[in-house]
Amino acid sequence: MAEAKWQKVREIFDSALRHKPEARRRFVKEVCGDDKTLLAEVESLLSSHDSAERFMETPAVAEVAHMIEIETKKLETGKRFGHYQIIEQIGEGGMGEVYLAKDTRLERKTAIKILPGSVAQDEERMRRFVREAKSASALNHPNIITIYEVGETDDTHFIATEYIEGDTLRERLKRSPFNFKSALEIAIQVASALDAAHRTGIVHRDIKPENVMIRPDGVVKILDFGIAKLSEPAVAGGLSVNDSKAATMKAYTSPGMIIGTAAYMSPEQARGLAVDARTDVWSLGVVLYEMAAGRLPFEGQTSSDVISSILQKEPPALTLFSDEADARLDEIVTKALTKDKEERYQSAKDLFIDLKRLKHHLDVEAEIERTNPTELRSTQGGARSAGISHSISPLVSLGVEITGNQTANQTMVADGRITIDSKQEKSGSKRIVAIVTAAVLLASIATWFIWNSRNLSWARNQVPQIEALSSNGDYLAAYDLAAETQKYLTNDPTITRLMPTISDTLTVTSEPPGALVYLKRFSPDAAGNFPPRQLLGTTPIRDLRIARGQYLLYVEKDGFAKTAQTISGTL
Repeated sequence: MAEAKWQKVREIFDSALRHKPEARRRFVKEVCGDDKTLLAEVESLLSSHDSAERFMETPAVAEVAHMIEIETKKLETGKRFGHYQIIEQIGEGGMGEVYLAKDTRLERKTAIKILPGSVAQDEERMRRFVREAKSASALNHPNIITIYEVGETDDTHFIATEYIEGDTLRERLKRSPFNFKSALEIAIQVASALDAAHRTGIVHRDIKPENVMIRPDGVVKILDFGIAKLSEPAVAGGLSVNDSKAATMKAYTSPGMIIGTAAYMSPEQARGLAVDARTDVWSLGVVLYEMAAGRLPFEGQTSSDVISSILQKEPPALTLFSDEADARLDEIVTKALTKDKEERYQSAKDLFIDLKRLKHHLDVEAEIERTNPTELRSTQGGARSAGISHSISPLVSLGVEITGNQTANQTMVADGRITIDSKQEKSGSKRIVAIVTAAVLLASIATWFIWNSRNLSWARNQVPQIEALSSNGDYLAAYDLAAETQKYLTNDPTITRLMPTISDTLTVTSEPPGALVYLKRFSPDAAGNFPPRQLLGTTPIRDLRIARGQYLLYVEKDGFAKTAQTISGTL
């Protein structure tokens, strides 16, 4: 029998052994389908295995095991493999064994994955793998495993990657359920990594808890970028089951294939159709659902049952399984698990933004809960209630007074040859002092004109950008740029016209007065970071111009409870 055929027989046989004895035959028939030859070979091995269990004989599968074993080279602990010192074997799966090793050149721990001979001997598959591995190695992202090297030593092909200490997400899920916040933080990091990969044209196609590592410090790493295609056969057709812990279904197309673990496959992936970045969005949606609900959204006794559920059923609402689950998270997961990929999140970036926004909103809500949103109360035992009112209204006209920059006076200290007599000044000294003063003044004026001219030129060039930002509804960015521009360009008619649209006025009063007022923007900046809160002053604050948008308002005064509440001036 050809090597490739034996490999397929062994994969199905190994997967069948993971089922209960009474369910093995049915599983094998489902996987083999109409391939009667394949079915007969696997059933023969099962019969041999059953007989061996009864009569303590060595089953025929031992011969297959030997044939498969010689495909992947075993590395001995303590031995050298190229410039790597093997420490121990740390993993084993359908794609070969994984070892912890020491890179003797760079003095660092490294993970070495040895590729099976069936992969290394297929030139087309190796070329495709090397191409994808090179692309994946070019990814520079904190949440993506780093590929150090793809090479060959002693006729054995291998991949060297960074060694990550920690647990897989699957191991964490087995130990204890995730709280809502932790699940959200993990999903945000995975989405960020997928966005970086998708922007370089790489689709993972096998996002699942086994391929997500969590370091002790909470940093998430995605494993096996670009490696999924290694499981491709040389020809199309057929159904295979990976010998990983979870059954893996592979739908083949030509010239490539679409693979993925059954429970995490998108509908298009399950059908064997072409996939793009949106298939990773679906898989991440499944992972997020599993973290939040403690169960998979699509379940079944066999892989075929799972795929049928993916194609035909809708997942139960998250709120049915978790009191912590937020309806907003349910909306995000539902959109990620939309069967029609055209109605799904169109990119991991879109999913990342919604997840990060939800986390920020939850953080803000938690902060508000720790304070009283309605009044200042005495913390010194009294019953002194103090009301706080705030109003936010659009500007009717631009009433900004810009004070021009003034050149500071400069003082020169003369050397000993020039003296000033306080009682009787010499006329020569007066002339020298006058000349020096005039020269300094002229130089200062010239410098100011040059500096002002350049700033005016820059400011005028910003006006079209301010108008474009306003038209796009980006009022925060438009206002920030307008405020900076107005330092040099006063009374510009375009900015004057836009100000009622991009800004509001804020009034905050308290009783007693003198409370500190802080304002924190509710939206991230261009870099995706949330700026810290800013001190506006003390109450009463009247008609303070601010950018139009959503904010968190803090009012604090010694001896009184702190207050925080949201305010909004959006149109």
